Amino acid sequence: MQALMRPEAAPADISVWRLAVGRVAAEDWLVLTLSEQDRAWRFRREADRARYVGARAGLRRLLATRLGLAPAEVPLRAGKHGKPELAQGASCYFNLSHAGGYALVALSDRREVGVDVECEQDTSDLEPLADYALLAAERTGWRDLPPGAAFLRRWTGKEAALKAWGVGVAQHLLQVQVQPGGRAGQIAVAASCADWPACQACELAMPAGYVAALAWLPAVRGQEDPGGAILPPRPARAPGIRP
Repeated sequence: MQALMRPEAAPADISVWRLAVGRVAAEDWLVLTLSEQDRAWRFRREADRARYVGARAGLRRLLATRLGLAPAEVPLRAGKHGKPELAQGASCYFNLSHAGGYALVALSDRREVGVDVECEQDTSDLEPLADYALLAAERTGWRDLPPGAAFLRRWTGKEAALKAWGVGVAQHLLQVQVQPGGRAGQIAVAASCADWPACQACELAMPAGYVAALAWLPAVRGQEDPGGAILPPRPARAPGIRP
């Protein structure tokens, strides 16, 4: 388990952890609930089972440290659209993603977060997926770059933002527009839903062959960062999509 260097664009209250999830470890299995173990057994491929077990166990350990509980006692449940949450209130905001041999966990005690990681080896024919997931403005120029990384830079930004908003990813892919490549890895985020709060995002550094993004919403309580400085004002709603 490795703490990633916080991206320059991200607020100080957010931390991101990278976990290696290549095999099922006995100590990981023991911190899962019976329902989580049952779900793990339903995976047909060993690699998929290892990713799930390692990611879930790592998430439990990180939350346990923050909450002062044993990992097995962390009251996790699936929220709306399947986003994991704490059953006893949002005293800690978090999100989880895994692909290939890695999982990422984003944590904050002040705001909703979303994270996504994808493996370039998992991509094959991208044209149908791009037509399904990307808006016209997002498809502009992406074919001029290595196709796997170019597509996934947009996909991970969209998925991380949608997970931060807590809405269904598949149903809302075309309601969010992202543009990676900003200063310090920033990703511009716009949305067609007027009710969604402003969302900011950035790319995360990953080993070769992986692409990842982090997204976050405005702080839920107060307007001061942990150091006491007043945060700059943010728009109350996400900017709209422009054609």
